[in-house]
Amino acid sequence: MQFEHMKYLPDADDLSSSKEFLAPMPGAVISIAVKEGDTVEVGQELGVLEAMKMQNVLIAEKAGKIKKVHCKAGDAVQVEQVLIEFE
Repeated sequence: MQFEHMKYLPDADDLSSSKEFLAPMPGAVISIAVKEGDTVEVGQELGVLEAMKMQNVLIAEKAGKIKKVHCKAGDAVQVEQVLIEFE
């Protein structure tokens, strides 16, 4: 029940080849919870994106190591902009 929202994410097999986490919508980055070199698990919080006065938690869709973080708190981002890159 902890990760009930995971059922709405695409199948993990479809994501396995993606090495980038893209902004799901345009908005403002409120926080980034990871840094380069961190190892993340499926369902772990990567950050928070605010869109239309609503804060949306960004969740890791796959496990892996963070190669590069392309944004910081306060940045305005566009839909499908690369936010985080995995190794």
